[in-house]
Amino acid sequence: MNSTDIKDNILNPNKFNVSSGNSSYELWNKGNTITTANNNAVNKTIYSMSPSNYVEPRSAAYTGLTSSNISSTYNYGIYYFANPNTTGNTIYFYTNGYRQGANSFIENWHYYGHYWTSGPANSSQAISFCLVPTGTIAVSNTDYRNHGFDMRCVLE
Repeated sequence: MNSTDIKDNILNPNKFNVSSGNSSYELWNKGNTITTANNNAVNKTIYSMSPSNYVEPRSAAYTGLTSSNISSTYNYGIYYFANPNTTGNTIYFYTNGYRQGANSFIENWHYYGHYWTSGPANSSQAISFCLVPTGTIAVSNTDYRNHGFDMRCVLE
């Protein structure tokens, strides 16, 4: 499917949309037009991908993750310490690739891990978190919204 009309996407949930995406800055965060990573509250919209009582993560949610707080070697993903002082609980981020927005193909299986946030980067892109097996990360990456990235929803 190739449509920028949200109605078409809602009526066809079984089809992957390969258009460049909707131009709304507040698609996943009502009232938000800030295009840089921030920790402002997320206000769920009717277009939210998250289940009831959950929202997409804040656009700065992953900025605490660095290559220096990795707690394990690569195993189809990476464990990061939840605390910046590299102690305590860990969080696992898997690298299962993503669906390419241009053609819906799965790409970079077990190489890249991409996770959406609620933040827009501009009228056609959103802020994401990206990691590779070496632990190299981009915590405020920008990608086209029609890519099929993972979402780690958080409680409202």
